[in-house]
Amino acid sequence: MPFNKQQNLSNFVQGIGLYDHSSPAVVTFQGKLFVFYVGKGDDGIFYTSMKDWKWERIQNISDRNIGVAKNTSPSAVAFNNKLYLFFNGKGNDGTFYIFFDGSSWSQLYSVSSRVGGMGFLPGTSPNAAVDQNAIQLFWNGAGDDGIFHARFDGTNWGRVGHIDNVGIAPGTSPCAVSFNKKLHVFWSGRGGNETWYCTWEEGGWSQQHSVAAQIGGQGYYPGTSPTAIVQDEKHLRLFWVGSGGPDQGLWYSDHALNPYSWTGQRNLGSEIGGQRLKKMSSASGLVYEALAYVFWEDPNQEIWLTYELSK
Repeated sequence: MPFNKQQNLSNFVQGIGLYDHSSPAVVTFQGKLFVFYVGKGDDGIFYTSMKDWKWERIQNISDRNIGVAKNTSPSAVAFNNKLYLFFNGKGNDGTFYIFFDGSSWSQLYSVSSRVGGMGFLPGTSPNAAVDQNAIQLFWNGAGDDGIFHARFDGTNWGRVGHIDNVGIAPGTSPCAVSFNKKLHVFWSGRGGNETWYCTWEEGGWSQQHSVAAQIGGQGYYPGTSPTAIVQDEKHLRLFWVGSGGPDQGLWYSDHALNPYSWTGQRNLGSEIGGQRLKKMSSASGLVYEALAYVFWEDPNQEIWLTYELSK
């Protein structure tokens, strides 16, 4: 489906300002669409929420002493009637998380202390997805040594795993989604300026697949990461910042099953009246009330969005 014209979120809720080179994180929880971001003043994580196009005032999770690593973004998922928010710590001391039950936020928890140690490459962000009745957390390893992951069932964390032989570009982050009953992980490739992905199969990770090879060419802008939106059980939409730069906006391709196919890349900016992203930032998206929404940071460090026309 085509998208509506882009809109500035500040037209609906006042006081939004993102930290430089970060991206918003979005999730649906208790019937609302939540948008999280690192504050422009490097003063923690802020959020707003919306239902029936009525946006709530900006709130700051300031009483949890949240310090977010420079040039990184949070990741949010809903699991077991809680909203979990992950972020990389300002002291480069691993990933942390808190959760929201609909009325209040929990204390701060360290992933590193629960998985026996973990670290992230500077300038990269964690990414969480829900699959097989658990949260699956992914990150770019501190040693510039690929993608690591850990499983959390709401009580206990599993051991840290590693996706072997992955060359993920420096300064970029993985993107994980559950699609077609399989966990899919996408990343910006290290050498070929293209996006790659693999899936979790029984017993391990599948072979790696090049998106470019399936859509007739594709490239991303250095320092940016892909984002994937699961449209339904048979359709997935992948977005990335094009190799031509953030002033050209986002590009996307649709992946379908039955029959298996990828569409050629299309430019979102040309559909929504022009689009510019902040340099070194990426997009985020989700499906809310059956429509796909896409959010991004513009050069003025504000949040813009577009959403599908009604089906």
